[in-house]
Amino acid sequence: MHFSKLYSAQTNALNASIISVEVDISRGLHHFSIVGLPDKAVEESRDRISSAIKNSGFKPPKQENHKVVVSLAPAHLKKEGPAFDLSIALGYLIARGDLPSKTSSYDHKTSLFLGELTLDGKIRPLENIIPLVIAAHQAGFEKIILPKENEKEARLTNIEEIIPVESLNEAINFIQGIKNIQSQTTTGELPKPKTIPTSKAKPSDFGVLVDFSDIAGHPQAKRALEIAAAGRHHIILYGPAGSGKSMLAKSLSGIMPSLSHSEMLEVASIDPSYAKNILNFALVSKKYYPPPFKSPHHTSSYTAVIGGGPTPRAGEITRAHRGIIFFDELMEFDRRTLESLRQPLQEKQVVIARTKESIIFPADCLAVAAFNPCPCGNRGSTRQDCTCDARQINLYKNKLSKPLQDRFDLWIEVTTVDYELLETNKSSLEKSIDVRQRVENAREILKNAVFIWLKESKAVLKKAAQELNISARGYEKIKRVAETISALDQRNKKDLKCEIETKHVLEALGYRCNL
Repeated sequence: MHFSKLYSAQTNALNASIISVEVDISRGLHHFSIVGLPDKAVEESRDRISSAIKNSGFKPPKQENHKVVVSLAPAHLKKEGPAFDLSIALGYLIARGDLPSKTSSYDHKTSLFLGELTLDGKIRPLENIIPLVIAAHQAGFEKIILPKENEKEARLTNIEEIIPVESLNEAINFIQGIKNIQSQTTTGELPKPKTIPTSKAKPSDFGVLVDFSDIAGHPQAKRALEIAAAGRHHIILYGPAGSGKSMLAKSLSGIMPSLSHSEMLEVASIDPSYAKNILNFALVSKKYYPPPFKSPHHTSSYTAVIGGGPTPRAGEITRAHRGIIFFDELMEFDRRTLESLRQPLQEKQVVIARTKESIIFPADCLAVAAFNPCPCGNRGSTRQDCTCDARQINLYKNKLSKPLQDRFDLWIEVTTVDYELLETNKSSLEKSIDVRQRVENAREILKNAVFIWLKESKAVLKKAAQELNISARGYEKIKRVAETISALDQRNKKDLKCEIETKHVLEALGYRCNL
């Protein structure tokens, strides 16, 4: 046989594409070419594959006087990365006649092969395996042969067709039917989590950056964070330096409900590091998938935060999809970056337009921002005097345009905490896990309940909107916040009727921007 066809896959932006790998061998002077828009990593696979084949006990292409053409299709799609190594090597051996095209119990055309080869024939793990496994499963492949080191990560998908291999020879044995490779991980189950002693566990080990019980004082800010988590409302914390804004923002992660399994896979497909964190996460046995938490530095470029580039890549706001993105020192971010937040915060997606096509990156995240009220950071402090004049303060505030201000539902002034409160016994303070329970209940109510606006509540909101000249967007956001507050006050989540009272509207109005 001088021709073979196998299948592999690659990611394209956030999507995965099935790639057919065709190998043709013909007589002539030695030549090994790969066609189909390969990048440098794919072109270099020729040398890796030749050495891997030689060190696996077969005659490599370099020692043969024949022409080898590898075609990666579809041809219009640029091929990137080393994931095709295994399929090209096996395709060459099948085309040369060293391996059978199929056995009585196995047809390679029903399998998909993933893996980077080392020079001695071992198989290296790939960076982002989950979307490739999902794409292969959806395409109907009966077996997905992938690197052994990627097995646990791939098992997060609960897909049964996974066959892990450690070397080219192991994949060859599988194709020949010599060895039926069995996974050491039970199909459909998550790997056993690490056991972390309670006395040594850190909050970050459990997906919680700061527990609510670690924060003394700030009852109003804590209440606002609870509302933000329940209704997924964007929130801004502002106040003098050292008042606890960053600590409050980082505590939001601990009161967020778990992601669903499908949401976890969606996030892991976007950010491979998230899947690795899940595998090392101590509470995985309880099926708690913490939402991602991203905090780009204020010196980060526009592309790093929003996404884009010559070959469009996802930014931090997309990597925070289904989770939280925290903009610390908001006023220090580049003006272009700040104004570019308008679309993703409103539409929950980022559109990267290019000449040939537009790529849409998801960005359904909860935005938290913190900043000082003036350039020196001491305005409103009870401990240090502000050195800024009125002009400096106005220029500073004007960095946030009115449209961007409107994207944030909740604004909280964080004041300096008295030293006496800092000595509060933490065991007496409410823990994040208790607040999370209320947030989960409120989300169930918001999803299913019917909200009944009382006549007096509507009148209060309408009067406030007229007197304060609230925009239409701001008006709708106040309504949504009031409904979230009502849901949090509702203790029986089976009651599908929630009344919006005057107190709910007044509290929602209290969270308006008052810069």
